[in-house]
Amino acid sequence: MGDSFSLDNEKIQVPCPNCSKGIEVTIGQAKRNPSVQCRSCRQTVKLDATQMKKQIDAVEKSVRDLQRQLGNMFKK
Repeated sequence: MGDSFSLDNEKIQVPCPNCSKGIEVTIGQAKRNPSVQCRSCRQTVKLDATQMKKQIDAVEKSVRDLQRQLGNMFKK
């Protein structure tokens, strides 16, 4: 994994507030364009990109920290 760990290619399901169907989007797509369209009813759903980015950044940092700590455990 190294220092380049990213969740951008991971898929998430966003519920459509209009028809309740799941809208599949990658995290990277959601970060770049916080408006997604439901394929079922065509409703545009605006995601809270600022909050999502904060949470994703925190998870990615935690994983990098864990990788570094695990790497340090096996050094002589």
